Amino acid sequence: MMQTSALQPSEKKKKKKRPRILKPRHMVLAILGFLPLVAYCKLVYHARIVPFSNPQKRNFLVLHNHVTPGDELFIHVMLRRNMVFMATEDIFSCGWISRLLEYALALIPIDKTAIDVGAIKKCYQAAKEKAHIVIAPEGNRTYSGKTEYIKPSIVSLARALKIPVLLIKIEGGYGVNPRWSDNMRLGRMKIYASDVIEPEEYAALSDEDFYARILNGIEVNAATDTAAFLGNKRAEYLERAFYYCPDCGFTRWQSHGNTARCLSCNRTVRYGEDMTLTGVDRPFPFAKMNDWYEAQSKALGKLDISVRQDTPYYTDTVQLFSVQPYKRKHKLVDRAGLQLFGDRLYLTADGKETCYLFSDLRRLAVLGHNKLNIRTQAGILQCKGDKRFNALKYVQFYYHFLGKTLGDGKTEFLGL
Repeated sequence: MMQTSALQPSEKKKKKKRPRILKPRHMVLAILGFLPLVAYCKLVYHARIVPFSNPQKRNFLVLHNHVTPGDELFIHVMLRRNMVFMATEDIFSCGWISRLLEYALALIPIDKTAIDVGAIKKCYQAAKEKAHIVIAPEGNRTYSGKTEYIKPSIVSLARALKIPVLLIKIEGGYGVNPRWSDNMRLGRMKIYASDVIEPEEYAALSDEDFYARILNGIEVNAATDTAAFLGNKRAEYLERAFYYCPDCGFTRWQSHGNTARCLSCNRTVRYGEDMTLTGVDRPFPFAKMNDWYEAQSKALGKLDISVRQDTPYYTDTVQLFSVQPYKRKHKLVDRAGLQLFGDRLYLTADGKETCYLFSDLRRLAVLGHNKLNIRTQAGILQCKGDKRFNALKYVQFYYHFLGKTLGDGKTEFLGL
């Protein structure tokens, strides 16, 4: 006689379903919030968003350049619904604000200080849910006005998802609200779909050609923009991005209104309405922000890290937090000392000094305007400076050290 299973079909344990990323409330809120978002984009950013026709209601991997804090809002207005946004893990560590954002939006958190396999898995799930997966592959807003480095791994993700790729350009955003500034300028923006790459198209492309087409579809350089962007504080907080002077080398700048001054030699630069740099007291060798930014990167590339071992390049005062990814941040001290050397940094808190060798750190990253995340072997520390704090220099010095010690090609100078 044939034996029956010990468990009847009705008693067998059912496979647990994963919770959906795109929930019904997200779609309802997207509909209710559409008109207010349209008004906000027009009134605040003066953005012209070109409608995108999608009669077949297909879902896309949406890739766009990252310029302003409102970029995701523009995409929201263009696509209207069924969107899942990839977002930095920092916004998930802000208590009730994070909970509100998670309730209102379908988000995939990603840790910028590590390779986040969990985020990739959630992209697969969102694709199965027929959602648009919206990603800014730069990972950060541009400091220079030119689209930043994009990892070639975006090609592998697109191939794995097997859905059409929608490429979107956001033009004029750097003129209206550059990353280093808190102030809006009066100017015009345009957001439009530049290309759609079908799965059968990119299946026939080499990785190099596919990557090149993605770059062509989202790359923007503000240096080529001839429009005017009006405001009385155009240069304010420029020192969050720039720490190099053609006369002094690595230095500090102080901005006020439409000008910025080197604190070492008093060289003064004016930032014009056409985003052109002009020397006030003497000629300035860089015409555009990207020219200055690239000169800063080249100067750092020539730095000999074996020199100046006893004196820090920079010393800052910061608030120090311990970060529990996707949960919360806990303030450790209100005033901590932060020192930057060519191969390490020091944190001094409550009278105790701790040295962190760059070779021992897992990753550094800039979040927002002035937050520096330091991923150590033990966890994540976050340093938040005042409004003029330049967190970028710490990350760029760190990647410069890795490039010099690991060799070219084994690390990527992200500058972010």
